Amino acid sequence: MGIRCHARSAAAFVALAVSLTAAADEADVFNLVIGRSALQDDNVFRLAPSANAQALLGSDRIWDRIDTTRLDLSLDKTIGRQRLRMDADMRRNRYWNFSRFDNDGSSLKGSLSWTLTDLIGGEVTSSSSTSLSGFGNGQTQAPVRNINTVNNASANVSLRIHPAWHMVLGVSTSGSSNDSPQGSVANARIGGSSAALRYDSGGGTEAGLTSSLSKARYPNPQQVSLFFVDNSYDDTSLMADVSVLVTGASRLSATLGQTRRTMRQLTERNFSGPTGSVGWTWQPTGKSTLTLRRSRDLGAAGDLNASYVVNDGSSLSATWAAGAKTQVALSLEHKQSRYLGDPVAVATAIPKRDDTLDSVALSASYQALRTLKLDLSLRYDARNSNYDGTAATTDFRFHSRSASFNVEYTF
Repeated sequence: MGIRCHARSAAAFVALAVSLTAAADEADVFNLVIGRSALQDDNVFRLAPSANAQALLGSDRIWDRIDTTRLDLSLDKTIGRQRLRMDADMRRNRYWNFSRFDNDGSSLKGSLSWTLTDLIGGEVTSSSSTSLSGFGNGQTQAPVRNINTVNNASANVSLRIHPAWHMVLGVSTSGSSNDSPQGSVANARIGGSSAALRYDSGGGTEAGLTSSLSKARYPNPQQVSLFFVDNSYDDTSLMADVSVLVTGASRLSATLGQTRRTMRQLTERNFSGPTGSVGWTWQPTGKSTLTLRRSRDLGAAGDLNASYVVNDGSSLSATWAAGAKTQVALSLEHKQSRYLGDPVAVATAIPKRDDTLDSVALSASYQALRTLKLDLSLRYDARNSNYDGTAATTDFRFHSRSASFNVEYTF
């Protein structure tokens, strides 16, 4: 039903785009992109080393190739002082070995940036997406086919109080739903509000202070042994950010602050501590860029799990323009994930899950023609966990290697 609804919306979007671009000037942009990709993964379901593939999958194969056909539509239209942007995409994903996981995904997003006067403006956005949930949890149980639907909406108002200072007030709402019985526990509705004070020197230095509040409600309690646990929570945070040109070739950016999460039940899971990120970007030459980043955040454990994790990550990425049409990129990432929000660990007094994930990715892109682009990428992921199948724990370790090739044509 979701893909049909998005298909109708995309058709209406095309009609709107054609009508708008009929009278558009050269500055207006409407793009239509068709893409085709092939991804081969040697552990597509992220099975643990101790998993019995024959019992879980009905096959000794744990690899698969996924072919994806994609249609992207985008519109960027300026109407007086207002700017309208719309993006829609539809994806057809087909598995070679495990066709029961074939799926069609889609997304639709629209935004309106409005300006009332030189002092007052804002933005309204809305988006909806439907996709197959990932298999990144590493598992010794049969993988679940779950279609996740996410709807987001937000609005903000910006008031300039000084040539270099402005205030931003915003509200947002988000809803996530899953179509599998196992995923229903993670269905959620999140509402939030924020207030920020921003500074822009006009010479490359930006800074801000943001206070935010959000409330997450999970209508379906999670069963833990003989009890049912409500995973709803309230979040508050105060974050300061700054971005400074250190030299003409390097920039330092940081967002640091305090986040507090208060759980409705099993309050032993409450979190209060520093969160944020620090990043440094350096361009030693006009053709190369190096980026270092360190971060801590609260993240979701997955579409099929309502608990949260504390992620501490470090990454190094480099890009190199090997030629006028060729770009090469390398990224290294290390991440520790502590499952502090797991109600099972709290209720049963077992150790909390603690994972480390190491990833390496190498990619190359080639702009064969103005309208034709080719991409090739290789990736390796390895996760270790204190939940390794011993002491009656589930084995969440895995390692995987993947390669993908993508072709896209822009009309």
